[in-house]
Amino acid sequence: MNLLIINSAKEWGGTEKWALYTAYGLAAIGHKVYFGCRTDLFPDRSMNDRVEFVKFPFANNADFVTVFEIRSFLKKHKIDIVIPTKQREYFLAGIAAKLCHVKVAGLYGMDRPIHNFRNWIVFCKLFDIVMVNAGKIIQILGQTKSFDTAKCKLVYVGVEPVTLSRQVRLKTRADLGIKENETCLMGIGRIAPQKGFDYAIKALALLADKHPSVKLILAGDGDIEYYRKIAIEYKVDSKVVFTGFRTDIHELVQAMDIFWLPSRSEGIPNTMLEAMSAHKPVVVFDIAGITEIIKNGQNGIVVPFEDVNEFCESTAALIDNPSEMTRLGEAGYTTVKNEYSMEKMCRDTEKHLSELLLLQCRHGSSPE
Repeated sequence: MNLLIINSAKEWGGTEKWALYTAYGLAAIGHKVYFGCRTDLFPDRSMNDRVEFVKFPFANNADFVTVFEIRSFLKKHKIDIVIPTKQREYFLAGIAAKLCHVKVAGLYGMDRPIHNFRNWIVFCKLFDIVMVNAGKIIQILGQTKSFDTAKCKLVYVGVEPVTLSRQVRLKTRADLGIKENETCLMGIGRIAPQKGFDYAIKALALLADKHPSVKLILAGDGDIEYYRKIAIEYKVDSKVVFTGFRTDIHELVQAMDIFWLPSRSEGIPNTMLEAMSAHKPVVVFDIAGITEIIKNGQNGIVVPFEDVNEFCESTAALIDNPSEMTRLGEAGYTTVKNEYSMEKMCRDTEKHLSELLLLQCRHGSSPE
């Protein structure tokens, strides 16, 4: 297949990683994969030469220069399927694809309903299929009038295995200012309301009363000063470390003792799976598709959404029981190893794309 994956983001996040790793995986299988973007964000992170990067303007949400540039690219390179992954290119790439009868497979990884007319057009009229990373998302999309949930194809995200190293763990902890006797809690993601790090700081304030040797690492870029003020308000600013944007996630997850996911909204977060891949226990709010992966008490701890007290108590129980931390960490690792590999993600994606093309052939349509 000839594929064009598009992501117009200027900042790195979970969807960006999902898109780029899907591109790598499909190229490794043997497909011709192009990756459309508007900055050097993706080429700068390129790890091989199997994926060819191409830039489009994406000046705004109604940039018809971009529409016609994408249309020209699709025709010139005989693209079979275009895969937009963010709001802006959903509409622009979707229109470009329809103009030359190319199939559209959108990536969607958030537990949010379709909330405006433009997105209704995208999901109901422009997308041929929608690849989602949690079953809960299908239920949410199904609340939209006229949207056919049969378009949804479930593809759980996959992660690369983390190679554990005690030397890496000790060095990373030292760099972060974590002492040997301190328990390192960690949240990873953009420092923004969606990620719920205000809940994390409030939970830390409760936890620190009983466990003063805890430290919370928040790894990500964003409105750090706002959250620093929250930490000061709750008198735990000495226990919270904001690292800013980091690319060394495999090193960070080895430094932690417990992974925290207090998000308000997610699909299936890569960072949680990466922490599990590093044998770390996870404490998470019950949102989106989390319980599709985490079975409470079996391979992690699931807490009712916004229940900061329970978030604190569950974490305290783990700190007080190191053997339980180890058991949950090992169970989480087994879950990721068996069910959430990069190879499985790419094979599942390939299956849905191949079925889409087969359906096109049966209907007798083909790109111009």
